[in-house]
This record gives sequence, C-alpha cells and structure tokens, in this order.
Amino acid sequence: MKKILAGLLVLLLVFSLAGCGIKEKLEQKAGEAIVEKILDSAGVKADIDGDKLVVKGEDGEG
Repeated sequence: MKKILAGLLVLLLVFSLAGCGIKEKLEQKAGEAIVEKILDSAGVKADIDGDKLVVKGEDGEG
C-alpha cells in the first residue's frame, strides 16, 4: 500500500512540474502576441521571438 501511495505521489509531482513548464511557455507566447499587437497598432512593425526583437523600418529592413 505504501509503494502505491509513493508511486502516486511521484506521478503527481512529475505532472505538476511538467505543467509549470507548459504554463510558462504559454504565458511567454501570449505576452509576445500582446506586445506585437500594441506595437503594430502604434505603426511599428516588430517581430518578437523569445529573446530576439526585430523592428522593421519604413523600407522593410530589420
């Protein structure tokens, strides 16, 4: 009985840690989309990809 309980606790811990990583990635993607939308509405063409930010000028060059 103790082995089953320990196994269930390990599974619960693994799933909770995996869920945290997914949550962080979703938050990052949502944040990037919001910032890009705000910049686009201000007339600035920007592409955010993780740690990179590319701002395109009027001539289309980044």
